Amino acid sequence: MSEPTFRPDRLVAAGEANDASGQRNGSTQQHRWHTQTLLGGDDVPEEERGDCVRAAMTSILGLPIDAAPNFQGSNWWGSWQEFVAGYGFELLVIWPKQMPYPPAGLWLCVVPSLVMNGNHCVVARGKELVHDPAMKRRYTADEWNELWADEYRVLEGWLLAPLDPAKAVAA
Repeated sequence: MSEPTFRPDRLVAAGEANDASGQRNGSTQQHRWHTQTLLGGDDVPEEERGDCVRAAMTSILGLPIDAAPNFQGSNWWGSWQEFVAGYGFELLVIWPKQMPYPPAGLWLCVVPSLVMNGNHCVVARGKELVHDPAMKRRYTADEWNELWADEYRVLEGWLLAPLDPAKAVAA
């Protein structure tokens, strides 16, 4: 299995775009990589809970962050499934530490939060950290590599799979 990597050269600043290989292509996409706008755990009302999932999901889809609600509560997973289905996808739960190789494309990685007791969502490609939408403290290269060294710290992943691959190819 290959070692995890943290590639700052493949991270993009807000407003920059990546080409299909993940390299900066010099163009801009105003809404590609978002920072979460809310920070709060289970101890605050649902409307004030953190929106790292919303920031990561809309970043992957290339949508403005306000294109998606901050789904919380008992049906948050079903709400996300319905949302991404509107764009031709479904969310699959993956266990990247149990796979020979994590997904080669962009995927959502659930990891421990660095600022509070709870989980955090980042964007990865393979074992590379592509985007951390945290509004306070983001993962460093060493912290990211430590996650991959510890069998239990990468909690799970969510992969967007096309509902109809032929439509995805035609797009």
